Order: sequence, then structure tokens, then C-alpha cells
Amino acid sequence: MIVGGHVDGTAHPDFERVAREFERQLARTAGGAAVTVYHRGEPVVDLWGGLRGEDEPWERDTLAMCFSTTKGVASFAVHLLADRGLLDYDAPVATYWPEFAQNGKEGVTVRHVLSHSAGLHRLRSVIDRAHHMLDWDHMVDALAREAPAYEPGTQCGYHALTYGWLAGEIVRRVAGKDLADVVAEDIAEPLGLDGLHLGCPTSERHRVAPLEPIGDPRRRLPRPVRQVEKRMGELGGKAISFLRLPVNTRRMINALVPRGMEDIFWGPEIMDASVPAANGFFTARSLARMYA
Repeated sequence: MIVGGHVDGTAHPDFERVAREFERQLARTAGGAAVTVYHRGEPVVDLWGGLRGEDEPWERDTLAMCFSTTKGVASFAVHLLADRGLLDYDAPVATYWPEFAQNGKEGVTVRHVLSHSAGLHRLRSVIDRAHHMLDWDHMVDALAREAPAYEPGTQCGYHALTYGWLAGEIVRRVAGKDLADVVAEDIAEPLGLDGLHLGCPTSERHRVAPLEPIGDPRRRLPRPVRQVEKRMGELGGKAISFLRLPVNTRRMINALVPRGMEDIFWGPEIMDASVPAANGFFTARSLARMYA
């Protein structure tokens, strides 16, 4: 099945409903998007459409900053090193990153990091301003000094942003090169992926779909992030209450939205930086192929 109209690409007949829903969603927005699905190792959906800029169509090779899907790529790098016998999931992080053994973190393992149970999710206690997120050394030094919020391994707290620096520094110490280089040289290149980048190389920036502000320009966070505080108290709070989960929504917000966050995702600085829980620039095709 070849899709027409506002959507380009192909979809297997068994997945026609996916194509129709994608087309319906695109009709409701002024932006653009792409979706790729692999089934049993074969691509069955590969679609793109809409606009990536004011007058520019979303192309087959358009890159987008993909936020938390970046965590999966960072995790892939950790698993790759484990598969090569270079690290042990149950070894203390300090085995590879000695400076990490401070303030009660001596027993924090790689597995704790991967399972979001290291107790280091509170980004607002690690940094006071979001611009520090653009400085790798500052972030890993601050996390090395940080005390866990609970005994590691006894609870889980979504490490919304800190996950990236924790996993990324483990990779850097073990592999001897930056996570972005591991992604490029050990994942993207062997798999033949032209749309899998941590940060975005200067040579590829012409392919990027820029983020556009919605609503009040003074609050320029990407829409999913901007709505966290508002919706958390509504849908999130209701769900947590209904399920009787021991979750503090204010702590969840503190883990995700440091002060000055509205300035981070705009401009070239985010493309230059390495924020491995958020600033992966991918095509849907490359991301899906990595998992396939």
C-alpha cells in the first residue's frame, strides 16, 4: 500500500489502519511527523508527512529531536558493552567511575541505573539552573557528589533527565570515548543508519525539523513538557490516587523541570550538547531499525 495525499511512504495492507490514523493525526496539526514500524524484522509501516517548517515539507530523511526515546539509545550502548563483556550489570558504578563512590552511592550498581532505582532522579537538587545541562563535565561531577533520595534498589523514581548522564558516563568510562561517538561508530554505522545522532552534527542540521512554540512565547517549552505541571495535578493525580500509588507529583516535577528549562530546547546549543535522556536527533526509520 502506497499512501497518498498529505502522507508519503508505504504501509503493508495489514497495517492500513495505522496509515489512516497517522493521516488523521497529521490533519489535526500544522506540524509534521514520521512513523516506522518493524514486525518480525521487516518494515511494515514507513510513513512521513506534514510540514517540518513554515513552508518546508517533512521529508523521508527529516530529523527530529526525540526527547525520551533517546534513553533507549543510551541504554542500547550500555547493553552493547555488557554484551561484549566489558561491564557487569551488577557491578557498582564506581567500578568504572570511581568518583561516583560518594555520599552513600558506593553500592549503586549499573542495574540500579538502568532500572531507575539509583535514587538520583531529583534534577532540581543536582543543578539550580537548566543551562548546566549543556555542560557534560558539570553534570557528571554534580551527580557524582549527589546523595541518593532513598536506599538504591529499594524504590523506583523516573530519572527523567539524570538517566542520560548516568548511563552516558558509564559508557564513556568503559568505552574510552563519548556516548555520542559510541552511538555513531558502534550502533549507527554498523546498522547503516543515517538518522541516529546524540546531539546533531553540523553537517546534518539542514535536515532538522525545528521546534515551534505553541501559545505564550514566554513559555517556550515543547508542549509535552510545558503541560506537565498542569496535567500532573489533573489526570496524573487522579490516576495515582485511583491506583493508590505512593507517588509525590511535586517530586516528579522536580525530577523533570529545572529552572530555566524553557530556554534549553531553543537554538543551536542543544544540538551541540549531549543530553542523552532527551536530545537525540533521529528519523523514525533509524530508531525503529535499531530495535529491529
